[in-house]
Amino acid sequence: MSVTQDDLRQARKLATEAMARRERRFMRKYGQATNDALLAYLRQLARELGFTPDVCDVVCVNFLKKRLGDWNTILAQAGLSPCTEQERANVPAAFEREVQRQLYYHQQTVVWLAEQEKDFASLHFEDSDEELLAYLQDCAKRIKRSPTICEVIGGEYIKERFGGWGQALALAGLPQAPANPPKRWHRQIYLDELRRQREIGMETRREAKKVIYVPPDLAEC
Repeated sequence: MSVTQDDLRQARKLATEAMARRERRFMRKYGQATNDALLAYLRQLARELGFTPDVCDVVCVNFLKKRLGDWNTILAQAGLSPCTEQERANVPAAFEREVQRQLYYHQQTVVWLAEQEKDFASLHFEDSDEELLAYLQDCAKRIKRSPTICEVIGGEYIKERFGGWGQALALAGLPQAPANPPKRWHRQIYLDELRRQREIGMETRREAKKVIYVPPDLAEC
């Protein structure tokens, strides 16, 4: 699947949010931890990464430095030696690894939504009008307002089936949808599927080729 600049921007936005969540989880777990616990965390991270982490491989670096000193001092206290370029083998920094992971989730989400839209008519052409209108009502309940056509999987089919989107909403007992729909990556159908793809990723994380270890207590949810 080709990657557009829009896809990359979205992946970087998602990665920024994911790293912020990871930092909050780190502080909840380690904010009051002993120095020995912090050093044990770094040693465990080094074992899982396969090389000594650098400042670009860990979250809350400033917190660690405030507690333990400069990075070389921290590594020395943990009994670790700075890794060489060869040992690192061109592994990207933690943020860039997160970008790649979020790009994967994003792309899987886009593909799934496109497939669902394409297959909707063939899967639901035998549905009664009442069933389709009930589905439309469920979509409205999920977003707490009348959906625009682009916020519903199968929206185009429903529009054709009832002779117009406004007509479909009216038959479903719903008010007219807002004139300006949310931007593509803010729509609930995208966010719901993105969440599902992340959950799938959690299950297969250790086997995924592109994913570098993230300590379980900080893993993306």
